[in-house]
Amino acid sequence: MAKIRNYLLVLLVLIIGVGASVIGFRQIVLLEEAEKQKNFVIAASDRMVAIERAIQSNLDSVLSIKSFFESNLIVQREQFRSFVSPLLKRNSALQALEWIPNVSAEERSSYESVAKSEGFKNFKFTERSGKGKLIKADTREDFFPVFYLEPMKGNESVFGFDLGSSVDRRIALEAARDSGRIVTSESIALVQNGRAGVLLFAPIYEPGWPIHSIELRRDNITGFALGAIDIQQMISAAFISHDKLATPDGIDFYIFDNDKIIDDPLIYLH
Repeated sequence: MAKIRNYLLVLLVLIIGVGASVIGFRQIVLLEEAEKQKNFVIAASDRMVAIERAIQSNLDSVLSIKSFFESNLIVQREQFRSFVSPLLKRNSALQALEWIPNVSAEERSSYESVAKSEGFKNFKFTERSGKGKLIKADTREDFFPVFYLEPMKGNESVFGFDLGSSVDRRIALEAARDSGRIVTSESIALVQNGRAGVLLFAPIYEPGWPIHSIELRRDNITGFALGAIDIQQMISAAFISHDKLATPDGIDFYIFDNDKIIDDPLIYLH
C-alpha cells in the first residue's frame, strides 16, 4: 500500500511538473506574441506618422502658393517659377505645382495668346477625347487650364489641360471653390505619367471682395493653387527620409486603389 502511495505521489509530482512546464511555456509564447504585437503596432504607427507628415508637407506647399497669390495683385510666370522652385526641391513627391485660372469663354483666346507671346507657340487649352487622347478643348462656358506649371520638364502634356473637362477634377475644384478650403481629389491617373495620384486644390479669390457665402465665392473665384501628388513617390520619399523606415524590417506594407482608376490597383509596396 505504501508503494502505491509513493507511486501516486511521484506521479502527481510529475504531472504537476509537466503542467507547470506547459503553463510556463505557454506564458513565454504569449509574452513573445505580445512583444511581437507591440512591435508591429509601433512599426505601423511609425509608417502612418511618416505618411501624415508627407501629406502635411504637400498641403503646406499648396497653401503657400495660395498666400503668395493673395499677397500679390499680379503674379508673372517667372515670379511663380522662382517662388515654387524651393518647394519642389524640398518635396520630391510633388509631381508639379500649378496655377489654374478661372477663364471665361470670352477670355480664352486672350490667355492662349499670352502664353504664345511668352514663347509657348503651340499652347492651347486641351482636354482628353473619349479615347484618352489630348485634343483641343471644346467650347464651353468656363475653363480651368493649367496655365503656370513647374517643373515644365516631364509635365509638358498637362500644360494647358482644362481641369474642368474632367468630371473627377471638376468635382474637386468646385468643392474647393464653394467651401473656401483646400480640397483633395479622389485618386486619379495623372495626365503626366498615368500613375496613381491626387490633386490638391486651394481656392484663390479676388482680393478684398466678400466671400462669406457660396454665391459670393463662386462670383469672386480667380483660380486655384494646385499640387499634383504622385502617391507612390510620396510614400517612398516619406519612408526614405525616416531612418527607421528606409529599409524593410519584416513588415510588408501595401496600398491599393480600391476605385481601380488604373489597370493595376496596387499603388505601393514596401
